[in-house]
Amino acid sequence: MTPLEVHEGLSRACLMLTAVTGLWALWSGIRNQALSGSWMGTALVCELLLLAQLLVGSWLWFFTDWYLPRPYLHALYGIVVVISLPAAWGWLSRQQEERARSFGMAGGCVFIVFALLRSIQVA
Repeated sequence: MTPLEVHEGLSRACLMLTAVTGLWALWSGIRNQALSGSWMGTALVCELLLLAQLLVGSWLWFFTDWYLPRPYLHALYGIVVVISLPAAWGWLSRQQEERARSFGMAGGCVFIVFALLRSIQVA
């Protein structure tokens, strides 16, 4: 398996896991529940997958002759995707209402999904 195949596989895994995590947060908000510890663990796994994808992508960019039509835009989306989940949690953790926190994290996950899709488009 080549590093490019690993990067592509990680992108699909990140896309699916982030979508599921967002739907889970949305469901928690609809049911007026707090985000559970299981959700937090899933969000952590999602962030670790995003970091792994960033590391593999960085390795591809710096150490191979991998061609991208718009490499800087692809890298920008990659960086935005990695920092979005912790930034959303950092901002929403100050919210007193659990339902707002759940809906906010669902929105953050939707943003990440769209940024991942856009990153795949520009590659």
